[in-house]
Amino acid sequence: MQRKKPCINCFSDESFQPQSVKKKSGMGSKVSKAISEMNGGQPCDIDLDGKGLKDKDIMKLAQTLKNNKTCSALHLKKNFFAIEGVKALADAIMTNRALKRLYLANNYVSDEGVCFFPCFEKSKLIDMLKIQYIAESFKRSAKLGLIDLQSCEVRMGGGMAIGKAIAINKSLHTLYLSYNEVGPEGCKAIAQGLMENDKLKVLDLSSNNIGDEGALALAEMLKKNNTLEQMFLIRNKITAKGAKALAEALVANKGLKSLNLDYNEITDEGAKPFLPVLRENTVIQKISFDDKSISAEWLQEFKMRVQRKQDEAIKAGQQAIQSTTASFYQQRD
Repeated sequence: MQRKKPCINCFSDESFQPQSVKKKSGMGSKVSKAISEMNGGQPCDIDLDGKGLKDKDIMKLAQTLKNNKTCSALHLKKNFFAIEGVKALADAIMTNRALKRLYLANNYVSDEGVCFFPCFEKSKLIDMLKIQYIAESFKRSAKLGLIDLQSCEVRMGGGMAIGKAIAINKSLHTLYLSYNEVGPEGCKAIAQGLMENDKLKVLDLSSNNIGDEGALALAEMLKKNNTLEQMFLIRNKITAKGAKALAEALVANKGLKSLNLDYNEITDEGAKPFLPVLRENTVIQKISFDDKSISAEWLQEFKMRVQRKQDEAIKAGQQAIQSTTASFYQQRD
């Protein structure tokens, strides 16, 4: 079931206070406790998911984050902050050198908010994208390894900014962007950025309405990028055309280990080209398209072949370990 996106009005109306937040007291104490932990001198992960935090709470937290050296992960999913909170976080990240993982899912980050982040380089975008602010140079950012922007109202403009960023990024290994609306154009920009990127390992673009145009762009990227290991394209209205292009790219690709195409519209015609991938690609371990548009008989056959490939990979790994162990004892004797 697709997650419900946050309501924009919840973040723009200062008078809005959801019932769940009204029942809770001491939001300030939650933030104060987190700040105390960050200032405690010990390595820590701060979990403030679903605490009803608003912009003022995030701004207070961000002030401490600026020069903090202990917090490696900050969890802020399902809160109620918007653009001012995002601005404060982005400003803090400019000087922070400890934070490695930032989780912002289910907050109203938006294209405007995305462009505040130092991960997303300074760029000139056309007025129609309605992006009023741009990020500082990526070179000044902290070394974030993971950014979670699921369900954050990121659209085409945000996708384009992200694409420009990852072309020069040297730290991100995981990027979660599911349940947004980057669309075909935003996806093309991300694919273009990945042609220059040699760090990102995991990309989740599920439920972004990228269609065949986006799939074709990602296929071209896979012909050059051998660093990406996992790609999730669930529910993206990809048909046989986009699936064929991805399959053709994977025959030669030497990096991707897992591709998820669940709940698209690829049909048997789009699924069959993946058979040569299983035969010729020695790296790929999992291809998934649990799709009603594919016949049950063919899907069962494909799953059997995938399982066989996985079993062969496990067996090869075990044999390699045995061979290494035997060699070690021979050398010792």
